[in-house]
Amino acid sequence: MITQKIKLTLKLTLASLLLMTSLSGYAQVASNHSLSMTLLGLEYSYEQALASHWSLIGRAGVASYGSSISMYPNLFQTSWTIAPDIVVEPRYYTSMDRRERLGRDTHNNSSDFISLRIMGYAPDFESFNVSVTPMYGIRRSETKHWFHEFAFGPQWTIGSGVVPYVSFRLGYIF
Repeated sequence: MITQKIKLTLKLTLASLLLMTSLSGYAQVASNHSLSMTLLGLEYSYEQALASHWSLIGRAGVASYGSSISMYPNLFQTSWTIAPDIVVEPRYYTSMDRRERLGRDTHNNSSDFISLRIMGYAPDFESFNVSVTPMYGIRRSETKHWFHEFAFGPQWTIGSGVVPYVSFRLGYIF
């Protein structure tokens, strides 16, 4: 049942991405190198423009996985796993044209986006896990080099099931 839902979600996401490719405009995605931080992670990224609204992002670094917070009457407990990761993420920027038409900034790919994040990570340096996350996100760049990004979606880890995924990223483009 869950596998069928995941397959349907992935099919709908990919169909939406393909449908949106037919919508072309005048705002362009830019290629860039960046270094970004998440809650307990640090990653190097390269974003390659593929078309006017499409890009492919490759990331490598360390990030936190399996985070949990437990609160009991007299006990507050947290646990984190930090592990090396590698990410490939095709991304479609959905609001580049609208932002440009309204006179809003689009530099450093400031736009809303949908993407399919495919990530591999080694939590214990002996095994390798793979997860797939269709995401919706918002990326904004307030200065020439700094950007922030918020994204969320259902994350499916092969062999473990589906969990909610939420990410906030602060980065520097060079």
